[in-house]
Amino acid sequence: MLSVKRASSDQYFTSSSKHDYYVSNTGSWFGLGAEKLGLSGEIEASHFENIFYGYHPFAPYGEKPLVQNAGKWQRVTLRNGKQVVQERRHAWDLTFSAPKSVSILWALSPEPIRVIIEQSHMAAVKEVLSWGEQEFGSIRRGRNGVEIQKASLLIGLFQHGASRELDPQLHTHCCVLGVGVTEDGHTGQIQSYDFYRNKMLLGAAYRAALARELEERLAVAVRPHKEHHVKSFELVGVPQEVIDGFSKRAQQITEALKEKGYTEGMRADSKVAERLTLITRKHKSGVGESKLFEQWQREGESLGFSQTEAVQVIGKLVRDAQSLGAQPRETVREGVAELISRKSYFSRYELLRRSLELAQFSGIGFGKALSGVEQWIGNSHEQWTNAPEQAVVLGERFGEMQYSTQAMIDLEREMMGKVTRLKEQEAFAVRESTVQEVISEREKAGIPLRQEQEEAVWYLATGLGKVKVLTGVPGAGKTEVLGVLKTIFEQEGYRVIGVALQGRTAEDLERKTGARSETIHKTVLLNEEGNFVIDPLLIKAVESGRATYKQREFYAGLLQRMQHEIDDRTVVLTDEGSMVDTPLLKRLIDAVELSRAQLVLAGDANQLAPIGAGGGFAAISEAVGYAMLTEPVRQQQEWQRDQTKHLARGEVEKAIRAYQESGRLKVEPTLEKARSSLIQDWKAYGLKNPQDHVIIAMTNAEASAYNKAAQEARQMAGEIGGESLKVGGNRFYEGDRILFRRAAVDEFVPFRRYGVRNGQFATIERVDSFEAEISVRLDNGTRVTIPVDELPHFRLGYAGTTHFFQGESVSRTFVHVGGSMQDMEQTVVQLTRHRQDVMMYTDMEQAGDELRKLLSQMERSRQKELAVNVLEAHEVMQQQSYGVVW
Repeated sequence: MLSVKRASSDQYFTSSSKHDYYVSNTGSWFGLGAEKLGLSGEIEASHFENIFYGYHPFAPYGEKPLVQNAGKWQRVTLRNGKQVVQERRHAWDLTFSAPKSVSILWALSPEPIRVIIEQSHMAAVKEVLSWGEQEFGSIRRGRNGVEIQKASLLIGLFQHGASRELDPQLHTHCCVLGVGVTEDGHTGQIQSYDFYRNKMLLGAAYRAALARELEERLAVAVRPHKEHHVKSFELVGVPQEVIDGFSKRAQQITEALKEKGYTEGMRADSKVAERLTLITRKHKSGVGESKLFEQWQREGESLGFSQTEAVQVIGKLVRDAQSLGAQPRETVREGVAELISRKSYFSRYELLRRSLELAQFSGIGFGKALSGVEQWIGNSHEQWTNAPEQAVVLGERFGEMQYSTQAMIDLEREMMGKVTRLKEQEAFAVRESTVQEVISEREKAGIPLRQEQEEAVWYLATGLGKVKVLTGVPGAGKTEVLGVLKTIFEQEGYRVIGVALQGRTAEDLERKTGARSETIHKTVLLNEEGNFVIDPLLIKAVESGRATYKQREFYAGLLQRMQHEIDDRTVVLTDEGSMVDTPLLKRLIDAVELSRAQLVLAGDANQLAPIGAGGGFAAISEAVGYAMLTEPVRQQQEWQRDQTKHLARGEVEKAIRAYQESGRLKVEPTLEKARSSLIQDWKAYGLKNPQDHVIIAMTNAEASAYNKAAQEARQMAGEIGGESLKVGGNRFYEGDRILFRRAAVDEFVPFRRYGVRNGQFATIERVDSFEAEISVRLDNGTRVTIPVDELPHFRLGYAGTTHFFQGESVSRTFVHVGGSMQDMEQTVVQLTRHRQDVMMYTDMEQAGDELRKLLSQMERSRQKELAVNVLEAHEVMQQQSYGVVW
């Protein structure tokens, strides 16, 4: 674990106890900057104090400044109408803490082993600090600090072994002082931004280095900190109950978070957690070192883990040297594969961090993982030459060089090449009279299209090319346009099928347009497999009544399969196309081109991006053109439709301020009060009709907490009750709202066998606890009975995440906003699902002064982009910089 915080003058020098804690006889100098200023070995308090305040360590205090504004300098300025005290930033405390099991082994082992563990810890800390100094050490020089120069650092190392609750906690405070020294001997104020920005990277580097040091010196084996949690490690052989028993400080912080409303599984904002850490902190006790070790021995024995058990952790690991030699490349390969599955390009630091997290368990350590990443970036190992994972340098984005793989570049280029060919092909012939007739029939029926919808229909039905795009603001009637297209193409003799990413979205598309619809995955897979021909003998047997039961069942399955065939008379309508990741979108385009079919993509690139590598929808829209709907109609109140327009244009603050002024944004003192306020407001509508009054949360953990609160409220009101069943840790009652959902994206669950689809909502009508069955009514009106032992894949359905509700339209939404996941795309979806009204809730910590923190989160975009677009943009910039215009 690594924590990074600013070290203030008060923290270090106004309190003698704190001064003694940091500047003790165990402190030592580190860093090339310290060497250049003649500092080495044990730290002297006067030298430390001088450097801390920006003066030369060997000059009398205040006589030889090394930075501007040296000393205890302060200035009062106005910021957003408030007085703010500014002062020079003197230092930063980077605290590296060993995993708890390492600290326990250190505390309970004989002294020779303790020394080895301390040496391993310090070696890991120094290895990472040396790299961090080379990578991030810099100062600003020149007028207004516009010139950035590499600089060496001065770091004070203070190693300790106990937490404030006197549990074993081997950790080192690395006080990075604010003075940096350049190669030519100049000094100046260092930049600290990179320490914060790369905190997780530096922490992963330390853990990878420590795991390797411990393996080499003590042959211990490591395991993930928790199941499916590979970002940190613990030692094999140290039981979890022992770790918990020695974690009183962590338990204090967890309890404090619970009091603030953060239940298990919910991630607190880093500043919230940091503040609570400080609030719950006790002063260091003056218990002597020898007494602490005696106390830890007694505690270990009471937990059944004495020194005898501790030493048995050592010497258990055996690694194959030959396989270890290949591990750096395999670790990097796995890191590249994981990153490219989520995004089409990434930075060196992103790859390094992921590789280091994996390196904890492969035994390669920090150095070899770093070397492996550099080899991949430079294509300097024969394994990467002409391999699918071969690195492609894209150019700079977000202040860092970005990289992709040759396979991703090839995939994107092939997809866009197919799009270009489809664009140039002759579209399916549609008579203008048919288009006009269908539009006129709607007018006669009293459901006319708006002007921009009519224009979109004409473009999509009669425009050139075999790939068309429909985009528009949320709630503008895109699905309605697709329904009109379905009627037109069918009247012209074409087959029309619908596809969507999620089963629930496909069902909704089918219900609203009448086009037989399925998930993109299933449709693409069936067409890749082919085999849409039925044996004439089987047809004859079925028609004559001579077929067996199995033959009739097989025949019915083939008929069902044929409904998803894409052929040269098929129009494919794709809903929520902006959520489809690039590899899947390419497979769909492959199937369309191969079958000589026609494709219509509908979506909105300003809403949520795909979970995987994305940017395909926006790139295709740019390449082929699009019909666009700009007038939202979902919201019944005109002023709220205006806010949807603001959101679509990226004018987030205008929309949020309008909702705030109308009382639709509640900022409560704490998270718990914000949650209670939401539930209280929801009860006025959701107790009786939860189907049309939904709660939108940011994470699955938050949704789970809201689901339980909503269920309890309905139970108290007598809206649910009767028999119940416990499934997956939750109890379900008659009347409960549920959601069928697989636990993982790649998990196979046979939902169709039981008459439901992944992502469908339902209401429990009957619970049979004896038979372990529930009878439910799906939102489409279908009734099915589910044996819960065979299909336990459902959860409470009163609340869900923003990602899950994209594409939904309900009466009222109750939205919990704020947090690290909040961004512009989330905000657009959250505030455009409702027809009648929306309410937002947050706490003062997440809102910030005058909503500044919340608005900064809501205004940041995380939209994805094709890697090939980044590459081509960089090439254009290079050509322009050399004065070449093609």
